[in-house]
Amino acid sequence: MPNRPQINKHSLGAVNLKNGLSFFIILLLSAIVFIWPDANPHLEFNRINLQQHEYYRLFTSSLVHNNIHHLWLNLLGGLLLYLLFFEHFTPINQIVVFIICSLSVSIGIFYFSSFDIYMGLSGYLHGIFAWAVLKELLSKRKSAWLLAIVGIAKLVHEQVAEQSQPQETLIGIAIATDAHLFGALGGVLLCLFTLTLTKLRVIQSQ
Repeated sequence: MPNRPQINKHSLGAVNLKNGLSFFIILLLSAIVFIWPDANPHLEFNRINLQQHEYYRLFTSSLVHNNIHHLWLNLLGGLLLYLLFFEHFTPINQIVVFIICSLSVSIGIFYFSSFDIYMGLSGYLHGIFAWAVLKELLSKRKSAWLLAIVGIAKLVHEQVAEQSQPQETLIGIAIATDAHLFGALGGVLLCLFTLTLTKLRVIQSQ
């Protein structure tokens, strides 16, 4: 019998949803929470409620959105990130990225920002972008430099620009640009931590 043709599994990564399972569950949870009536007051980042020890909001704030446009912009952004970086996704690492980046966003806003209310996936998504781009840079993938430059330029522009952004009219709330910065920092720190941990394990095994 003739040999069956070999399938390049890497070429099928973009349509193999298994590696992105937990990531897509997070996106789905955001959509489900949006349907839940009056979810926002119970789940959003709220400075007063956090001071009353409602620490679950550090994580659930990433799952709630102000309106349907806010939700769809983040869902589309998430799908784009998956198409760009699917090879780095695993069910476990995306849970870890969500936890760390949501935590870095919430803690950053709590201590270093004037926002009293925050909601949305965008901080977490910026964390994924920074985490994945740094992984590609460390793998010496030259194309990642362009993504890194674009990402840094976006974060810098958001920090120095004083005028409101067009998306604010669409989503109905002020864009928490600080959340983007804190999410990206969380992604970078997570990537560097896991790299250091891996190197230490290699050294110990020698």
